Amino acid sequence: MKFLKILLMFVVLVGIIVGVLVFATGGSVGSGNAGEDDPLFQSLKADIQRNWNATDNWNDTLYDRSLEMLSQSQNSLRDGYRTLVDFVDDRACNRLDSLMMGEFAKADCREARIKELKRGLDRVLSNAPQLREDKRVKKMLGTYNLYVNLLTFARSSFGLSTGFRLTESAAAWNSFASHAQSVRAKKTNYMSSPYYTNVKNISDVARGLQSVDSRLQAARGNFSTQLANSIINAFRGQEPAESRSHLQQVYVQYTNDGFSNGNLNTFVSNY
Repeated sequence: MKFLKILLMFVVLVGIIVGVLVFATGGSVGSGNAGEDDPLFQSLKADIQRNWNATDNWNDTLYDRSLEMLSQSQNSLRDGYRTLVDFVDDRACNRLDSLMMGEFAKADCREARIKELKRGLDRVLSNAPQLREDKRVKKMLGTYNLYVNLLTFARSSFGLSTGFRLTESAAAWNSFASHAQSVRAKKTNYMSSPYYTNVKNISDVARGLQSVDSRLQAARGNFSTQLANSIINAFRGQEPAESRSHLQQVYVQYTNDGFSNGNLNTFVSNY
């Protein structure tokens, strides 16, 4: 009789423990860690796959809805929740990688489209910052940054301020030769990037790189004119008898830099 009482108490205790566990886990005791064999896990994964397969474009709403759907079932999914979140982020990365690299491969690559996809990538990375180490993400970010730099480079006039100032011996100004060397070095650096092959066929990029020398030539002409005007303005109000020699020194320095300007030539001759 005493044994039966002890057995009964044990059964009651086990029942209480099971009841507590069922209550605490949302009635899913017996499903272990709710892994990939769990019916709820399989159902949600199938829903995600179906929703993503229904479109071949990028959609912020679809990404957010997928994560929200998982969040609502997080307690029931337990360990499976993280697995499915990673699954969504992986699908997002694959989709963005395909769309972004596909756009970069077009000769008429649209800047607005690239920026739209970059915002999508930023959205994913804000939720899953660990993906910055993913090779797909590194490729997308590296190519995007190169693309932005190349567009800026392609649109630059390569202008340089003269920085003109008189000195006791002659004058000083910025070196356009050094400036041009820096521009050409930047072009070489861009073209040696491991991501350059992803954007080299874009018309805006190709034209920008091909026109570097002509734009530098135009910039040099503007620099020469501005410098000549600065020299003329610096000596116009001075007494010729006292500053003629100084002007001649500056003029020789100007021509030795390979510059020539008709207005300056006339000014020096008549000074």
